[in-house]
Amino acid sequence: MPWIAGAVALEDSGRRALSRLERTQMPKRILGWIICVGMLILPSALSQQMPVRTFRYISEWKVARKDAGAYAVEVEKTVRPVLQKMVQDGTVFDYGTYITIIKEDDGVTNGYWFEIPNHAALEKVLAEPPIQTASAEPSAAATTAPAALRSPHCAF
Repeated sequence: MPWIAGAVALEDSGRRALSRLERTQMPKRILGWIICVGMLILPSALSQQMPVRTFRYISEWKVARKDAGAYAVEVEKTVRPVLQKMVQDGTVFDYGTYITIIKEDDGVTNGYWFEIPNHAALEKVLAEPPIQTASAEPSAAATTAPAALRSPHCAF
């Protein structure tokens, strides 16, 4: 068989025989493709980290209808500034107050909540006087809490 540039000899099976250059370049090409695919997949895998687990503290109150306005004013005046300060410090992630729309005979009517990163932050927030008073059991709250916060409640 005469030698022609670019011609390839055929083996008995009918497939083309790989040249020496092709045999050495093939593993390099495969490795190159593996590296490229890995570099495309790696950043997306790293960006999908698990979200930080947070804890939510909820304080619910049963407030008489006639005292609901006073409760809202009291929470705005005493509890909200403390929680705003804690958000700025990074101790609290988020907070809010709420009023239930559907009234039940013995159900809660008002409340507030805040989200924290760990139990140490919970202790720090609950140590603040307005939160401590608002989170106290009804018997302790009867003498120290403002009138609007002297109703039965549940904190969890």
